[in-house]
Amino acid sequence: MEGLDGKYEEEVTLTVEEFRSAIEERKGRGSRVLVLPGCLMAAVFGFVVDVPMITFLVIYKAPFMLFKGWQRLVEDLVGRSGPFLETVCVPFAGFLILLWPFVVLLAMLAGILSSIGYGVYAAVVAYQENSTKKGLLFAVASVSLFDEQTNDFLYLQEGSCFPRPKYREGVSNSSQLLPLKGLHEQLDAVHNKRQLMKTPSQKIKELKAVMVWDNFFKGCERTGEEHLTDSAIGILDLEEWQQSKSKIINIGIPACTFLQCFLQSIKSGSAGFLMSTKTPHYLEIVYIAYKNQFVLVHSLTTIHVISGDNVEITNLNRPEGRVFDWLFEPMCVMKEQIRSLKLSESEELYFCKLALYCGDMQRVEAWQNGGAAPDNEITRAQMDGICRSLIALAIFFKLWGGKLEKIKKTEAPEPPGAWPVIGHILQLAGRGPFFRLLGDMADKHGPIFKLRFGMCSTVIVSDWKIAKECFTTNDKVLASRPLSAASKYMGYNYAMFALTPYGSYWRAMRKIATFELLSNTRLEMLKHFRVTEINTCTKELYQLWVKNASKPVMVKMEQWFSNLTYNMVFLMVTGKRYIGTTNDNDKVEAQKYQKALIQSVRLVELSAAPESFPFLDYVDIGGYKKAMKKINTELDSVSSMWVKEHRQKRQHRVSGEGDKDFIDVMITILEGATELSDYDPDTIIKATILAIFLGGTDTTTVTLLWMLSLVLNNRDVVEKARDEMDNYIGRERQVEEADITNLPYLQAILKESMRLYPGSPLLLPHEAMENCTIGGFNVTAGTRVMVNAWKIQRDPRVWSDPLEFRPERFLTSHVDVNVRGQHFELIPFGSGRRSCPGITFALQVMQLTIARLIHGFEMTTPADMPVDMTPQNAGVTMSRETPLEVLFAPRLPLHLYE
Repeated sequence: MEGLDGKYEEEVTLTVEEFRSAIEERKGRGSRVLVLPGCLMAAVFGFVVDVPMITFLVIYKAPFMLFKGWQRLVEDLVGRSGPFLETVCVPFAGFLILLWPFVVLLAMLAGILSSIGYGVYAAVVAYQENSTKKGLLFAVASVSLFDEQTNDFLYLQEGSCFPRPKYREGVSNSSQLLPLKGLHEQLDAVHNKRQLMKTPSQKIKELKAVMVWDNFFKGCERTGEEHLTDSAIGILDLEEWQQSKSKIINIGIPACTFLQCFLQSIKSGSAGFLMSTKTPHYLEIVYIAYKNQFVLVHSLTTIHVISGDNVEITNLNRPEGRVFDWLFEPMCVMKEQIRSLKLSESEELYFCKLALYCGDMQRVEAWQNGGAAPDNEITRAQMDGICRSLIALAIFFKLWGGKLEKIKKTEAPEPPGAWPVIGHILQLAGRGPFFRLLGDMADKHGPIFKLRFGMCSTVIVSDWKIAKECFTTNDKVLASRPLSAASKYMGYNYAMFALTPYGSYWRAMRKIATFELLSNTRLEMLKHFRVTEINTCTKELYQLWVKNASKPVMVKMEQWFSNLTYNMVFLMVTGKRYIGTTNDNDKVEAQKYQKALIQSVRLVELSAAPESFPFLDYVDIGGYKKAMKKINTELDSVSSMWVKEHRQKRQHRVSGEGDKDFIDVMITILEGATELSDYDPDTIIKATILAIFLGGTDTTTVTLLWMLSLVLNNRDVVEKARDEMDNYIGRERQVEEADITNLPYLQAILKESMRLYPGSPLLLPHEAMENCTIGGFNVTAGTRVMVNAWKIQRDPRVWSDPLEFRPERFLTSHVDVNVRGQHFELIPFGSGRRSCPGITFALQVMQLTIARLIHGFEMTTPADMPVDMTPQNAGVTMSRETPLEVLFAPRLPLHLYE
């Protein structure tokens, strides 16, 4: 038809096509009359095959529908979502739980009746396809169709095990999802934002709506869990969200999940959106060592989860329906808007904060996730607009209540390998120092995880931010101690306030210890005891040097520090010096009490495992209860004599004479405190004496040993400390307590020593008195909580070169950090209500002791060998594995030692 214009050619072509169609239609009418008998046969065959098979499937799946429905209804009832969202609907909607079995019966009846329709419809397929064979094939395929549809509805395994032959021309009944192959190998292409190539042979199957929504809901759960863990949001945020019934938004977890999906899709070069079992996460690099599926994409502060399970949803395979018709196009527009912004990594992190906090700039600025707002005001305005669109997109979904309730109920991760009944005991036994083992587990399982010791659950905290939450937000909830055999049999039936559970008695005793026994005023009154003992001990070192013909004398420092601290506590508690005295009776008493104390600490360690099984409380496994009772008898005999002596002395005391020691103070206080508790006054006094000895001797000795070991291995530190003291004090007098505040480098040595080697690397266990949330995880009442101070104080995110001994850090980067519990990155004495009440006393003793040794003596090790810094494998305190021996020689004028 050369020479004709385009319009005429099109009209002619259409006319020819209509003509051909009319001819085919006339032929089809005649041929389809011949297929009617085949249609009848297909209907009969479909009825015979489909009715029994579908009936079988209905009966088989009815229990799944019954119990899954009950489960979902109960979850909605607890989470106040779904039909239970509005309070007024709860009484009526509650009947659904009772009537659900009848609903299942009706569904079964509908399913059986539908089998007749499936069978008869085989005739329709045979007529439409003009083929009896196609009708018969549909009768077979309909069983698979019904099976797959019901599997989707009941959240069972996707697909069907029944055959599905092809029963229509031009339609694929079975295809595979479109995975993104080789994503790990194509990271370079991802960075360059190239389009991912799809293999022509791969067929795109339409995704099911249930798959899309389920994937998105799981993404919201994961996003919420991670932000709870990072302390970006709190439980109150989730509760306010639920109570708002989607009318007022405080947090944008759905919006943030949408945004993360968009960003991941843009980075991968996807033409649509990526769905995966994981969504992009933004976590600090220190927590990814144990997650091998994570791939580092950008800087050390951002990681993106890339999994082989990624599936691309595009306009070709998206689910059908009005919801997706309305939803998909706006999402594509927003994605392109985000792509056009060309955001940097820090701007993407800021964008995520903006979506999470719904534009609350105060909270956006408070959360330091590495994000920074763009400098361009137009870009910032565009980001704000997109965030509002994302929030508007997510606000209409009213199912988040139940999902966020699941997030709130998330428990801390539990390492695998726990045995029935005994839990993780076998995994932890005999594998090195306990605190170090828990630190290694924190590297693998995160900063907070849960262990099971027998029947007892214990949450381990290894991050300073989570520790801060424990000692501030949850301080009162975690103020109790677990009941223990040591506290019962050696602590005078829980009268020793350091181990007694939280209650009125503990509060009263804590007040007495803090404001009477260990207050700054009381310690100043008893200052002469400390100074006298240190003078005596340093004089003994000088005398040993003299006896050694003025040659450096070797001293076993563990014994020397132990005698020093015990004598100091003896003086403050009883007013007498027991160790090194010429009085044989006093010496025997001191040795007896000291030996019993050492044995009591060992028994606490041995009794830990049996106490994990409460049902064995009436069985004395290993005889440790009998041993504890024996130790208590020995301790009680000595302390009872001390109390008796003090009461006798008080009868002859001159009127107006003040209390001389702790026992005098306790007697005075308890004389008028008749309603303090059910314990008699003498029991309270003896239990308090025991608590002071246990808390003030062993840990102080251990800390002094590690401090001296560190300075001996770092001679430059010794020289700097001596220069500081020589410049301020000179060499014509010894260091006094009043000088310590003017010796900042000496104080830095103590802080750095306690950072690396805290006396108690694991703080004493706390017990949750009620349900609470720690680090974003739910902790039930009765759960024990242990803080790994050793791990926290070696955190590389807080301390540069954390394993190096550098006191200078406390004069520069950490100049304001102290050890009194206000700075949670350094908590050797604990923090909160249960912190050590004797912090001031311990610091006074340790600072003056180490100052006297560094300033007053030349110190070396035998053969100038480096000091072994290996800790013992077991113990409540971090004791040294090998004894510390030091050679001493005086460096000041000799008359100062006499």
